[in-house]
Amino acid sequence: MLSIPHKNFKTGVLLWLLFLQVIPLGLKAKETSTPTNSISVKPIGHTSEGINDGDKINVDKNDWDDSSWDDWEQAEQTTTDGKSSAIAPITGYVEIALGQRFKRDTVIKQKQTLGDIKLHLNWQHLLTNSLFDGSRFISKADIYYDQVQASSQIDIRELSWQTSLHKLGQQGQNWDLKMGKQMLTWGVGHYVFINDHFAKDWQSFFAGRDDNNLKLASTAVRLSGYYSFANIDLVWLPKMQADHYINGEIFSFYSGAQQQNIAPRLTANQPSDGELAIRLSKQIGSNDIAIYGFDGYSKSPEAIDFQGKPAFYKIRSLGASLISPLANGLFKSEYGYHDHSQNSPIENQFISLAQSNQQWLIGYEQEIKANLSLALQFHWRNAIGNDTTNQNRKQITVNTRWQNSMQTLTVDWFQFYELQEHDNYSRLTMHYQPNDQWHYKIGLNHFLGKPETFFGQFENASNYYASIQYLF
Repeated sequence: MLSIPHKNFKTGVLLWLLFLQVIPLGLKAKETSTPTNSISVKPIGHTSEGINDGDKINVDKNDWDDSSWDDWEQAEQTTTDGKSSAIAPITGYVEIALGQRFKRDTVIKQKQTLGDIKLHLNWQHLLTNSLFDGSRFISKADIYYDQVQASSQIDIRELSWQTSLHKLGQQGQNWDLKMGKQMLTWGVGHYVFINDHFAKDWQSFFAGRDDNNLKLASTAVRLSGYYSFANIDLVWLPKMQADHYINGEIFSFYSGAQQQNIAPRLTANQPSDGELAIRLSKQIGSNDIAIYGFDGYSKSPEAIDFQGKPAFYKIRSLGASLISPLANGLFKSEYGYHDHSQNSPIENQFISLAQSNQQWLIGYEQEIKANLSLALQFHWRNAIGNDTTNQNRKQITVNTRWQNSMQTLTVDWFQFYELQEHDNYSRLTMHYQPNDQWHYKIGLNHFLGKPETFFGQFENASNYYASIQYLF
């Protein structure tokens, strides 16, 4: 992400004026159909396991879905040298988003938590010549002014090349390749990431930006193989990609050493080593099963070195998941073992480090009546080691989602509750989409708990927000 310093001016007033001007235009538009759209956030020095989600956003959705190629048939053109290509039109949206705290944070004086004017652009190019037949370039970018940070931002969401390896011979027939900056996610939890160790943007998530912003783009090479015994996904990241973790820029966090919330805007030394991830997935009848492996680093600097600075630590994990129909709904479960034993205090000079742990998740979701669904999850984190009491965690989540009969209005409520520490996080959103061009959203993030607990430390970060999008 590129950040360009920008003089602060009365952008908030202009945003609200523009917001009030365009809302009536959207409400007058003709009503049509709609679509719609699932966390582990760790602030510096805080080792409690956070919220998570993998494939609720993308439940094993194949990145190579044939339906994504339909638009190319109409866009195909022929170049002057006789080689054909297909150029899709540029699509995207313009967005205005605003948000602020319910009450002031005594550490961070600024009450505003969100203030964006954004232009999002998507562009793809399909190559159909003999050498790169079936390859495509994909690019997605956000260009926006962030009033909270008082800077202009250019965020490359994706810049990748995707192709089939069928020209390499018989074995290549079963493999696809995608390389460059891309979104990576897997697992079955809704806002609970056990085997998904790819980078996330917790600052955007807590500020009320779209769920799509929760996923950060990673520079990676991804090989996907398709066989009768299983599908294989191999991911190599040449350099570790860290989260946009809570670091004091927008939200303060609890310091055990100072026994209070702080906002030092700290940065941690990020490892330059690469990372590896693998997934084997298979559909057996109506059941989807998967096995996961990972060798890399924590995505937030949860460890503390002997100089008292935040640090990332090595992690190896192995896990599995299951999605299966049950009664009139869907049952899901996931397991992961996270090994931190590579981080010895002597070798890596850590004075504080999260213990190795096992994590389980079981969940069930069902449409309980027309246009009303209910989803429940139980997430258990069991630390392995000598002093593990404060690193065990039992959490339940409840998610209800309602749509009107026209599916133009969606209300989504997601509740986290930690059973031992009575820690709470409520996330409520309301989407209104009168047509294919206009999207309106209001919502809130509310935290409640003790000052030293995972969610409780963000109580002064509780906020409400609103946004409007025009798609083109």
